[in-house]
Amino acid sequence: MAQRGLRRGRARGPRRHRLPGPLPQEGARGLADVPGRGLADGTATALSYTSADLDEWQYEGIALERSTTERSPVWMGALWECPQIIEVDGCHVMVSSVWDDDVLHYAGYAVGRYADGHFEAESWGQLTFGPSYYAPSFFRDAEGRPCLTFWMRGIADLEAGWASAHSVPHVLTLDGDVLVATPHPDLEKYRGGVTADGALPALAGDIVWVPERGSELTITSGGTSALVLSAEDDRLQARTPSGGWSVPYTDGEVRVLLDAQVAEVSTSRGVLGLALEPAADHYAVAGDGSGTVLVRPLIR
Repeated sequence: MAQRGLRRGRARGPRRHRLPGPLPQEGARGLADVPGRGLADGTATALSYTSADLDEWQYEGIALERSTTERSPVWMGALWECPQIIEVDGCHVMVSSVWDDDVLHYAGYAVGRYADGHFEAESWGQLTFGPSYYAPSFFRDAEGRPCLTFWMRGIADLEAGWASAHSVPHVLTLDGDVLVATPHPDLEKYRGGVTADGALPALAGDIVWVPERGSELTITSGGTSALVLSAEDDRLQARTPSGGWSVPYTDGEVRVLLDAQVAEVSTSRGVLGLALEPAADHYAVAGDGSGTVLVRPLIR
């Protein structure tokens, strides 16, 4: 097949590229890979390659592309880092990190159909929010469910000699054309009993919060506020001493996972990861009296 899209003039020549690794793409003929490439005109692309033996690879053209000038309903940047095409609930999903001008943004996705080396996008969306989540990595669990983990930026203990972290695994489902990431149910095996007063014995906890509009949830450590979540009309606001971020929220449960310097917040419309700075060796969780809150320690 001709290398369509790579020969449309000098302005569309390749600028940068990112490889997703040897993961076969689901829905392809045989084995396939879709490295990301940014073109000089600001178009982000996923290229289609197939192989019968992981040794010889055949280029099939551009599988999917989107201009950096397109911003509705989501902006997808000028380069997709390590795009992956997977099957979720009978549809194909391209999920990738969004890069632009040496800035790492978030994970975005397209929902559609993938066949014969081409992805026909029917909708676009943003999966991750906040300053930390990036570089999603796909796998299927023991029951065959599609899952992702994320690299978490900005998490570190330099005195202990380490930096960065992996997120908990998330199971993927589709709600219409919205990709939903839910913490993996295996995490529930590590839950302790519900605390009576919201006080955790250490720095690891699993919180299920069903807020009302205007509700707040406050997480403290050593008497100091570490994280405040506020439920607004269509967003969940997160505030720490370092800044503020938000994730879409409509209704239902909000899940908050705490693990030392890490907070992972999930709603039915997105996931948000951020760094915390605990002032003591445990957290305490308190609602404002509206909505419901269940607080459990996580125990290994």
